[in-house]
Parts: sequence; C-alpha cells; structure tokens
Amino acid sequence: MKEFTVVINKRDSCYIARCMELGIACQGETEEEAKAGLIEAVEAYMESYKNLARAKEAKPKPASL
Repeated sequence: MKEFTVVINKRDSCYIARCMELGIACQGETEEEAKAGLIEAVEAYMESYKNLARAKEAKPKPASL
C-alpha cells in the first residue's frame, strides 16, 4: 500500500488531519478521530480513482480503416 504524508494540527476545539499529497483533509474532536476519518477519505478517493481508470480503459477505441 502507498504511504502518504499526514499532518495533524489542532484548531480551536478540533483536530484537522491533512494528506499532503492528495489535498484531502478531515477533522475530528480527537487526533485519532481526525486520522481515522482521513484514512476513510483517502481510501474512498483511491477507490474512486481506480474506478475512473477502469472506466477509461473500458471505452471502445475507434477502429482504424
């Protein structure tokens, strides 16, 4: 599995976890909650990216004459 850089900052009464490479962020009341939410968001992003790649590959290519 690919590894990403995660930065967690405290803002007021919540924590914000950010994946630096993908530009995805999530917040939670605790560091653990923010990190868990970020993991879910990154997994959903990666699955969506895989589905998009599969859809592009599945498109029929024009036949050459």
